Amino acid sequence: MSGLRLPVSLLVEYRGLDSLAGEFTDETGTKIVYGDAHRFDVEQPDGTTTSFGVRVGKLDLAADFDVATLKKGDYVRLDGIAASGDRGMYLIPVTVVKAKASELSAVA
Repeated sequence: MSGLRLPVSLLVEYRGLDSLAGEFTDETGTKIVYGDAHRFDVEQPDGTTTSFGVRVGKLDLAADFDVATLKKGDYVRLDGIAASGDRGMYLIPVTVVKAKASELSAVA
């Protein structure tokens, strides 16, 4: 069964490298290779913060800037698809742009 897929548009804060690239073999014997991931925080309506990681390769494809230039505390607008599957929730970035000053005033 395919999982839930919802469009999202998030103003997120860059927090740095989340996890390094690696690989594993799944239960069917298939080798799974994955790249580095970056961590982002998003503030919820109730004031709590949720953190999540996004693979660098997926960010590079979606971003209109060099993702390697991000510094901790930078804000970006991330539009994409929040999806659920057999291994939990994940985010598929579609577009990633540096946040505009007008967007940051809501965060301050």
